[in-house]
Amino acid sequence: MNKIYWGKDEIVMLTDHLNAVSHRHLMLQLFLGLEDDVKIHIHGRSVTESCVITGNDVAHSFFANKKPHLSVLFEPVSAAALQIEARMNECDYLAFGKEETEDIRRTARKLSEQFS
Repeated sequence: MNKIYWGKDEIVMLTDHLNAVSHRHLMLQLFLGLEDDVKIHIHGRSVTESCVITGNDVAHSFFANKKPHLSVLFEPVSAAALQIEARMNECDYLAFGKEETEDIRRTARKLSEQFS
């Protein structure tokens, strides 16, 4: 599965094919595991959680391992990105557990099932 949606201030992907070696970009990026936790490397350090958002210009790598994921790239000056950055408080990433992300996981699972 590999579905990509282009919005005004974001790019949304429902995919099980996202595999990226260490890289960085100016956009914030959200990773949400639809079945399992996300395992992402940020500056070479492993982070495992239900949802992880990387800050802009932060080196990260990610491999979907054929598991469905939702990923969102946010335009750096968009309202959503600015709100996320304010919450990040100059950290490289934000991480959220299953309880905090269950509603969005459920919605994303329904979308991915429609496209399977």
